Amino acid sequence: MLRARTGVLVLVSLLLVLPWGSTGAQEAASVAPLLSTNFDSASDWALSGLWAADATPASSTSGSKCLNYNNGTSFHTGSRTTGAARSPSLSAPMWAEYTMIFRCNYQTETTGTTYDKRSVKAYRNGQVAVTSTLASSGTAPSAGLCGAMGVWHNHSMRIPAAASAGSGTLQVEFVFDSIDGYDNNHAGWFVDDLTIYASGLIPPTGDDHGNTPQTATYVGATGPQAGRIETAGDVDYFKMQLPMASGMGGGPIPTYRFTVWTSDLSSTMDTTVTVYQGTTTTRVGYNDDFSGMGLASKVTWNSTLNGQTYSIRVAHYSSSGTGSYKINVRWDVVPADDHGNTAGTATVLSFGVPATGKIDPAGDVDFFRFTMPDEPMATIMPIGGGLPNYPLRRINITTNSESTGSTDTVIYLLDSLGNQVAWNDDAGPGAYWSEIEVSLREDGKTYYVKVKHYSSSMTGPYTLTVGTVLQ
Repeated sequence: MLRARTGVLVLVSLLLVLPWGSTGAQEAASVAPLLSTNFDSASDWALSGLWAADATPASSTSGSKCLNYNNGTSFHTGSRTTGAARSPSLSAPMWAEYTMIFRCNYQTETTGTTYDKRSVKAYRNGQVAVTSTLASSGTAPSAGLCGAMGVWHNHSMRIPAAASAGSGTLQVEFVFDSIDGYDNNHAGWFVDDLTIYASGLIPPTGDDHGNTPQTATYVGATGPQAGRIETAGDVDYFKMQLPMASGMGGGPIPTYRFTVWTSDLSSTMDTTVTVYQGTTTTRVGYNDDFSGMGLASKVTWNSTLNGQTYSIRVAHYSSSGTGSYKINVRWDVVPADDHGNTAGTATVLSFGVPATGKIDPAGDVDFFRFTMPDEPMATIMPIGGGLPNYPLRRINITTNSESTGSTDTVIYLLDSLGNQVAWNDDAGPGAYWSEIEVSLREDGKTYYVKVKHYSSSMTGPYTLTVGTVLQ
């Protein structure tokens, strides 16, 4: 939620002195971009190979031309073809960080990097500062993953500041390499609407990121990307596309934990983050203020690398608010679950033998099972038969004192049909561990214990024991 803030005035020197405030509708002055072009003219660019600024064969997104790599119809030359399109040298302080945004379209042999390689480079003082080789799947490059072939889409790439101070130069370059001379009868690569601006400033040529899933900026686990809610009611969409994966050696496909969060919020910014499946309205997760992160937001979910696309919507909590932020993406392999999540995959428990477990990831549940002894009491059976008499045994099920700190366990005892027999959250005042005492017959029946964390957003270890209560 939006909370009251104390107004501050900070003077930041970045190409010029910029006033930053906490009460105005616009937090930072918009300045002229370092570079902005729709390639209607590219006479100051150094072009080699088949690079040209014209209207063939694909249409541009604005103006009448775009930067493209082809001979008018394709990049087929009968042999390997390669070339670069490098911008003019721009005066840019070495200590300043920049963001480059551009539109991209392509029609090549593959969507990957094995053939018809498409790369973007940025140079600081003539030295390569960052390189991004574009692809539509796999590990996302620093400029983000490409969209579908034949469709214009957005890219955003961070150009980091240099360690040295003082003046300097900046150049960007688009490089195409067919790798070989085969299967090159395709339209090629197209680039349009390039803008470079100092990170943290308002993008001078309009909205920095699209307002719909269809115009989203691709983002990957390669470092934060700058964003800004420029006007009241603005929203920014990002898109993350997972690669396809298969299990190693025919083994199971690993599950990954994906985390999207905002950081580096300006003084007037209060983000909300919503993650959707693809371009649908099916919501994967939502967060306003994540615990311990102030007004920043974080959403976490699990998925296999199944080629799924996710849309990430960043907005201001207040419909009248503006401000800047950075969006971050991370994914990690989820360790194999220590205990099954269903009765059918439950871990066997032995009386008096502790079993260690961990609720991980958040929302995980662990199932265990134990079987009561089959020890009917000696009895005189009635004529015509009857049921044997089974004695009762008092048993204790506990997560012990091992579940301390962030692990607040809840345990459930279920019969073989899944009916709840008993449950417990906290064993006593101030206790995070759980305990159940119950009398069960020694009739050879199987029971299940379900363990979860009290909080659906927390994780932690525990030790579970089933024992007999001495009487």
